[in-house]
Parts: sequence; C-alpha cells; structure tokens
Amino acid sequence: MSSSLPETSGTAPGKEYPGANDPAASTIVAALLGLLCVWIVAGSTGVLAHSFRRGITLAALVGVVLLAWPVRKRFASLVWLAASIAIALSLLASPLVPLNILAVAVVLLAVSCGQESLNRLTLQRIAEAAVLLAIYRIALTSIPRLWLLADTTGGLLGSLAAAITRQPLRIGATFGGLDFLVVMLFLVGWCRRAPYPPRVPRQSVRSIAILLSAVLLCHLLYLAILSFAPAILQADCMQLAATVPPTAGATPPPPGWISQLRTMIPWNMPLLAAFLQMGVVAALLVRMRSASPLPSLKKRHAAFRFAIAGLALVLAVVAPISIAWFPHAPSLHGKKIVFYEKGFLNWLKAEHGQYGRLTVGMYGLAPTFLASYGANALVSADLSAADLEGADAVVLLFPNEPWHDDQLPRLRKFVENGGTLLVAGEHTIWEKEADGSLIDIASGKDRNRFNEVLKPTAIRVNFDSAMFTVGGWLHSYEALAHPTSAGITDEKNDFGVVIGASLDVRSPARPLLSGRFGWASPGDQDSPRAMMGNESYTPGDKLGDIILVAEQSLGKGKIVAFGDPSGFTNGITPGCYDYMARLYSYLSDSHGVALPTWRLWLAFSLLAVLTLVLLIGSQPAAFAAAALGLAVSLCTCTSATNRAWTALPEGRIAPDGSPRVPNNLAYIDMSHLGSFSPESWRPDGLMGLTMNLMRNGYLTLHLPEMTPERLERARLLISVAPVKPFTPREIETVEDFVRKGGVFISTVGYEDVGPSKALLANLGFYIGQRPEDERLGREPQPLSFFKAPFFNGGKYMAYVRFFAGWRVICDDPSRLVISQYPSGEELIVMRRLGQGLIVVVGDTFFAANKNLENEGGEPIDGLHENAIFWRWLLALLQSGMSEGQPWYPAEADCSPAEPAATPSATPDPSMRSPDDPPDDGTPQPSSPPATLPATLPADKPVPQTPQNK
Repeated sequence: MSSSLPETSGTAPGKEYPGANDPAASTIVAALLGLLCVWIVAGSTGVLAHSFRRGITLAALVGVVLLAWPVRKRFASLVWLAASIAIALSLLASPLVPLNILAVAVVLLAVSCGQESLNRLTLQRIAEAAVLLAIYRIALTSIPRLWLLADTTGGLLGSLAAAITRQPLRIGATFGGLDFLVVMLFLVGWCRRAPYPPRVPRQSVRSIAILLSAVLLCHLLYLAILSFAPAILQADCMQLAATVPPTAGATPPPPGWISQLRTMIPWNMPLLAAFLQMGVVAALLVRMRSASPLPSLKKRHAAFRFAIAGLALVLAVVAPISIAWFPHAPSLHGKKIVFYEKGFLNWLKAEHGQYGRLTVGMYGLAPTFLASYGANALVSADLSAADLEGADAVVLLFPNEPWHDDQLPRLRKFVENGGTLLVAGEHTIWEKEADGSLIDIASGKDRNRFNEVLKPTAIRVNFDSAMFTVGGWLHSYEALAHPTSAGITDEKNDFGVVIGASLDVRSPARPLLSGRFGWASPGDQDSPRAMMGNESYTPGDKLGDIILVAEQSLGKGKIVAFGDPSGFTNGITPGCYDYMARLYSYLSDSHGVALPTWRLWLAFSLLAVLTLVLLIGSQPAAFAAAALGLAVSLCTCTSATNRAWTALPEGRIAPDGSPRVPNNLAYIDMSHLGSFSPESWRPDGLMGLTMNLMRNGYLTLHLPEMTPERLERARLLISVAPVKPFTPREIETVEDFVRKGGVFISTVGYEDVGPSKALLANLGFYIGQRPEDERLGREPQPLSFFKAPFFNGGKYMAYVRFFAGWRVICDDPSRLVISQYPSGEELIVMRRLGQGLIVVVGDTFFAANKNLENEGGEPIDGLHENAIFWRWLLALLQSGMSEGQPWYPAEADCSPAEPAATPSATPDPSMRSPDDPPDDGTPQPSSPPATLPATLPADKPVPQTPQNK
C-alpha cells in the first residue's frame, strides 16, 4: 500500500519536477471539483434524487481524472488508478451515503499518486477531508446523542444568523451546514502545515485565524441569505412566476429560470454554502502558487507508515460492527400483539359493493397482516389486565378518548416489566375538554392523549405538521442505525410515513427516523383544516431534520413513538410491509433497545480513535486503508442485518400451524418496473386492483424481488407490463411457482410486451402475433378500447372493459377463453400448468385505476364492470385451485343492454363500445361467445360457468 501511495511531504533532494512546488491550475480545478463532489454525494447541498446525485458525482469524477491525469505515468500509479475507479463505481452504486462519499475519496487518492509534491498534496488533502466526512456521517447516523447534538448545533448557528438578520431561522444539522464545517475545519488545520505563508510560527497562527474567519464569515453569509428564503419566495417576481397561467389552448411554455429557481428555495440553498466555501479553498490554493517553495522533508520510516495504515484498517473494520451488525433475528411466530380498539380510527377493510379511497378502511388488515408472520393480534376494547396478560407489545393508534383511571398506570407497568408500547400520534391534535373547550395547556395538561402516554419519556408529539419536500418523503429519509431500517432505501416510501406530526426528542430518548428535507408547519387552532397551518415554509418553521420516529427505554421495556400512523393503514402497508414486519418483530422482542448504551460508547470511541490516528499519522496510505475498511465493513454489516431481519410473509400456514385454506397471499410485482404509477391513486396506479384483491380476501403486498423463497409462500402473482426483462432464473422461478400450485396473472399489451416476451413464451403465450409473423415484419391489429362479454346470465350479460386491447395467443387446446372479440381474437386466456393456473390479459392498463376504479368511487361510465369482473375471476381461480366456490354476477351488477359508448376518462374518439356502429371496418363484438372451453388439463379442472352449462 505504501508503494502505491508514496510519501508526499516534498520532492527528493536534488530532483525537481515541473510545477513541483506550484499547484497547477488544472490541479486546483480538479481539487475544487472533487470537493464539490464530496458535498453533493453526501446530500449536503440540498435535496436531489439519488440517481441524479450519483450521476452528477460520476460525471464530475470523470472530470477530476481528466484534469489530474498522472504526470508520472508509472505502471503502479496507472494500475492503482484503474483499480480505484472500479472500487469507486461499486461504492457509488450503494444506497449508503458514507460509501458514496468514500467513492470520491478513493478516486482522489488514486489520481494524486501520479502527481508531484504540492499537486499531490492538494488532491490528497481533499481526499482525506472526504474520509473524515464519511466518518462523521457514520457517527452522526449511528449515535443518537451525536445526532441530537448536531441538530442543536445547527439550531444555534441558525439563531446566530437570525440575530444578525432579524429573520426567524430554525434549522438542524443539514441546513445548518455542518458537513461544510467538518471539511473546512480539516482544511484549515492543513493550512498550518502548508507553505502559506512561509513557515514562521507567528505568521502561521495569523494565517489560520484569517482562514478560519473567512470560513465562518462565508458560512454566516449563507445562513443570513437562508433566513430570507421565505421573503424571497414572497417577492413579486417569484409570485408572478408561480401564478402566470398558460394561454388557453396553447402548449405551456417550459418553466423560466425564475420558476426553476423558485423550486430550489430553500431546498437547494446549501449549494450556496458549498460555492462560498469553495471560494475560500480556491483562494488558499491560488495563494500557494506564489508562496515560498515547499521545503524538502524527510520521509517517515516504512514501518511507521505500515503500522499507521494497519491500525487504521483494524479500527475502520471494527467500528461499523459495533453499530451496524445485528445478528439477532427475532421472530413474530407465536407473539401476541394487542391493539387498542378506541381512537380516531376504524377496523374496517374494503368490502364488495363499496368503492373508492374512503372505503379501503384503516386498520382492518392489521390482524391478517400479523397472522401472515405467525403472530396473534388482539383488538382490545379497554386494555384490561386480562388482555395484556401474555402480550409482547401494545399498539396505540391515534388514541383520542380520555384515559380511564387505571389504564395509564397499567400501560406503564406493562412496559417497565419488559413489554413494548408503540404510540402513533397525528398532526395538529389539540383535544377538547368535556365542555367542548380546548385543553388548557397552561395548567400543565398535555394537549392530546398520546402525549399523556408519553409523559414518562423525553418524547413529545408536536402540535404541527411534518411536511415533506418530495411526496412520501422520497429521497429525504435519514434512518439512524437500527435493525428495523438496515438496508431499506427511500427511493420509494418504504417507511410508510406521510404527513403526520414531528417529534420533540431529548436525551435519553433516541431518534430512529428523520426527514432530512422537509419542514414542520406549526398548527393553527383556528384553521378549519384539522388545525393544520398554511402548508408552506414560513419564517420560524423548523427547516430540515424533522424527527418522525423515536424510542426510549423505560424499565425493562421500551416505548416507540410515531408522529404519523399512516404506515399501519390498509392502503399503505402493502408498500412498506417489510419495515412494518421488522418493526412488529422489534416491538415483540424482549431484548430491549437494539443499541444498548455500551455499544454506542464503544462505537464513538472507535470512530474517535480512528479519526485521531488518521490526523496524527497524516499518511495517505492510512486514509486509503480506512476508506476501504469502512466501506467493506459497513456494507457487509448492513447486508447481514438486512438478511437477518427480513421476514417473509406466509400464506400457506396459519399462526396455529395448520394449513391456511385458501392461501391468501398475493403479490404485485414491483421488481421489474411495471407500467403503472407508484402513487397508488393516480389514474395509472393500482390501488383499485389492490382493493379488489382485498375484497376477495387476499393480503396484497408489493414484491420487491422475484425469488423462490418469497413466491413459494404465496398463491397469486400479478405482473403489469414490466419494463425490465425477466432473467432466465426469474423465468424459471415463475414457472416453478405455477407448476407447484401458484396462480400467475399477466396484463400486457403488444406495445409493452418486449420485456415479458421470454416469460410468456415459456408459459405458452404470445401477445399480438406469433414470432414468425413478427420475423416477417407484420404488424398486429390493435383492438383499442372496447367492451366484451365474459358472462351470460341468460337474461343479462356481464361485460369487461379493455383500455387498449390486443390479441392473446395460446396454443394449448385445453385453454379457457374468458373473453374474446367476435372475429375470433382471444383477449383473456387461462390455462393450467402443472398444479397452477396462468391468466394472460392483452391490455397494459387493464388493471389501472382509470380502467377499474376511481379514487372517489364514482362508477366508470355509470358502472363498476371491471370490479365485478375481478370478483368473478378471483372466485373462479380459487375454485380452480379447490380453495373456494365460484361466484356469478347478478343482474343488478351487470351492464345494461346498451353499454355506454365512450369512457368519460378517455375522450379518444377511437374508443368505442360494442354497440357503436363500425366506422373503420373493424369487427365489433355484438354478442357474447356462445360457449367457453369447459375443461383445463390436469387433475383439478376449473369448474364450468353457467354459460358453459
């Protein structure tokens, strides 16, 4: 290692290289670009999508390599550079921010090896600053007290700026810019050892004072400008850019620069601090070019360099183990979870005949969800001693009724004896007295019921709304080291928090999850909107680092607090069930808090000693060893914890160990980027499908990865027009899933069939046309929008609507054609494979909300046809698997004799109903098929329907 990263304290006596004591302009630019990379990839410059943040960093690192291309093209330097680039690419792809920072450090250390003297020293010091920032970020997100201290420090800096500008400013560590100060303080310390000005102790102290003053003044300037952010947003030019409507009938012009700037305030204003501090560094580096030559220094002994590097490597490997490795994997099997029945809630779930968002229910699926992990849920009416007997955890979801005299003491005793209590509050809650007046908090009372429960702790639910910058806190969560969150990313709302309240957390309580980019909007008791404030960032609102989840030990047990109960609800659990399952496992575990105090002190000590070793040794080899050791250890520990704490839901077995009939576990594939909106109630979303599955008794979850371990426990898998192709292994997994009794449903049109072709061909299906027709360059006939019958009740028929239908081809002679065009094109086809069933629908948006169920519950063209179809189809599938009875639509459920012509949601004139006259020569379905094929191969044929009889 020492040979690839040689000593940098000067040139060898008698040997000079061009520019040896003069940092070249290209080197200065490369150093500044590397410094900007460090702050961008750390998220210090404001909210950016993770892919965009990493992409910018990668592009900038390419520029760094080109600008600092090795002057000494030795073979060892080039090999180290190539290896470092490969390592950096793998680190940059990680969802762990410290690893992203270390990627920049590795590249900067590598390019410095090909430089000489001060050029090399310049790049190495930026790399070393990146390593120290990564250590700081690891400590910050692992040690709760350090996080709280940093938050307080950021708040003090904001108060200082507010005192100067007389503009309220409440901020935390993120918008307080502590990441910038950590890096700059290290570079200030480097100034003392740099040749600026000539090494005279008195002048060296003066130079440090000047540089430190410049750093602090630049930082105060940034904070001062940040304090005016609300005023800037209210400026006339900003308001005009936000409110000018487009001309009627004209294509809206692209947003102007003022509108784009408006979206960055205040969320990307830390970028200003980055540029100001880069100006200080640039001035320092330029001043070095005119300073006296760097004197030659004797190299330190190789044994010393190896010892420092070895010690740094050991500390870097051990430190993450103390805070990120949780080998203990608790199980929910046999655990008892008690829910308090009362509160601002209901225990309903979606039922047949009720449609729209408001009919999904709130917590009715919680017992079913816990049963899939082997736990027993009890909904208690009064939290009696009998109900709490033998309980592992108690869950309070937005309690809003006065507590009985003995309930709070009983709950406290339950926790102190080793139980766990989860309290989920809500935004802007101020309860009323019996006379209807608001609770008088001046008398010492808490303004809501959940704070009354939290009184023994240092946690309080604030009277505010925790507002996000990006919906669902996407790309904004900051999870502290904890087994419940290890390995869970925030590219989707996998934590399930939406708009709730922020938490006020003081030591010894510990934050577990925060929103890095958002704000806390204070409540307004006079607001008609549930006491919510104005929902915009205004002066005095807490900006950034909003605590969303926290915990505290109490006796032998623990209390976990949420500011928002959304993740526990029926509609959001399908997307965040992995985190919810871990959370319930943690609640029911008797091992206390995940990180006992001794582990936190050990982690702090190891990281502090590592920092001292790096600063005292000042060896590039030691920084390289620390970077690699931290990266490998942190990644390994996080992956191991993620595997250990990921529990898989089980649809085959009931909590008592008996077989569950029917298997009620259904997955919607999310691992192949399906052609639907991840926001469930968008027109292209799938919440309508989820609710229809729920109505038919399924526990519907999102499938994050297509593995045999997950699928073997489920009955139903639904794929909606994936964009990412299936791998050969996944194709084999799906086929094996079906052959062993699974049911696979694919909805995809010809325009999106590419990624599904191999899978469907393996299962015996084609969309639009056969492969030989495609090879001849023929185009299939699109069927567009239409309605086709699927059930003949004699005096009435049931229709199913297609958004943009395509022909489905299956050569199995025993296939069941569920719906077809009158000219013979099959639209929905079922076949048996082994013990399972396959259903293919030739329509990408067949299951989308715009073709199935509206958010408000309004009928589509006056009917709920496709909801009726899914009810019939799912019952047919269950009967085909001998797990239920078929269900048939009644006349009241079905379409009228003359279905509506054009869907209101899609005014495309090409969309038509069966009774529209032909206008383009395309055959129109005018009557249902006379019969449907009645048998399927294998020993469990699908029962016939009345029209087949």
